[in-house]
Amino acid sequence: SRDASTPDRGRRCSIRPPRLHWRRLLRRPAECTPSFEVQLVGAPAFTSWNEYAALARLPDLGRTRVVILVYVSNDVTKDNDQFKLATNGGTIADVESDFLHRMTATLYDHFRLAFFAGDVVRRLRTFTAPQAEPADRPANVDPEALAYSMTAIRNIKSLCDTHGTRLLVAVYRDGTAYSLPRKVASYEATVTQALSEIPVENFVLARHIAALPPERGRLSWADLGHPSAEATRIIAQQIVDELEQRGWLNHISVAGLR
Repeated sequence: SRDASTPDRGRRCSIRPPRLHWRRLLRRPAECTPSFEVQLVGAPAFTSWNEYAALARLPDLGRTRVVILVYVSNDVTKDNDQFKLATNGGTIADVESDFLHRMTATLYDHFRLAFFAGDVVRRLRTFTAPQAEPADRPANVDPEALAYSMTAIRNIKSLCDTHGTRLLVAVYRDGTAYSLPRKVASYEATVTQALSEIPVENFVLARHIAALPPERGRLSWADLGHPSAEATRIIAQQIVDELEQRGWLNHISVAGLR
């Protein structure tokens, strides 16, 4: 990746941290004309309440003009410690000596190899013991878990309003939509309705699913949740387009949750 301070035709379009360049993500680099910066605030496995806590601790929230919250299906939960990293009476484990933490860190350091190995295992399991395709029925969204998540987003909205910051929620459509479109459509309708009742501006982040076949849209053969590099560029472009349509993209600082 290029350094965020690298000049680019007199304009700087960057994301931090990590340092990525919007021109490498967008399909039409020449159109990256506004000057804006995106700070990634969330982390994998964050719930809506984890995201609220992270945003509340952001020291420069007052300078942030837009917060983009990418809402994924596992946000509908009441469990804010999904990985059970603190199971010893509520105390925090020593990351250096805890086997689970060290193993997780190793997997992240070699994530491409980990995905490849997992993909091979899933392929072998499918070929040796084929599984029946799940029925494409409307999603059964837990109303209590959804309400719990929406309460956190309502708090995020209040926090943004206090700082004069706009909030935009992108409801992410993952690769499950390729095989279970009816289920995904009903889930998205439920979530967007709940967001509209807060109310908070939202849209469905789905262009990558419509534009790409399954073999190009997902990270690996058996990974439905994570997008490929090609899909990621389309996702980034749709977010930029949504900001442009609202007139929110000129000379702004953006905080990205998730």
